[in-house]
Amino acid sequence: MEAALDEWRERERAAARHREAAARLAALTPRERDILEAVAAGLGNKAIARRFDLSPRTVEVHRASMMRRAGAASVAELLRLHFTVEQEGARGGNPVHFGAGAAGGAAPRL
Repeated sequence: MEAALDEWRERERAAARHREAAARLAALTPRERDILEAVAAGLGNKAIARRFDLSPRTVEVHRASMMRRAGAASVAELLRLHFTVEQEGARGGNPVHFGAGAAGGAAPRL
């Protein structure tokens, strides 16, 4: 019984981390989300600028705006938020609410 309770508590903590990360990233504009995806893929400012037909300076401005809107103190924190949301979405959400492996149970991608 204790092991099941510990497992439930850990799932609740993970769900709380996901909700916080999703709420912080929800403030990003669609363009900022695109740039965040590119940063997460390991692209630098110049490569991102070429991909989206922007100037590197515009990419820098978007990155600064992303940090401010998400309340992230560093790019590492911003990426942690992104990967937290991405990881939970890949798991299919909370199995208690959606059923393990249920179709349509995945969280929307941000």
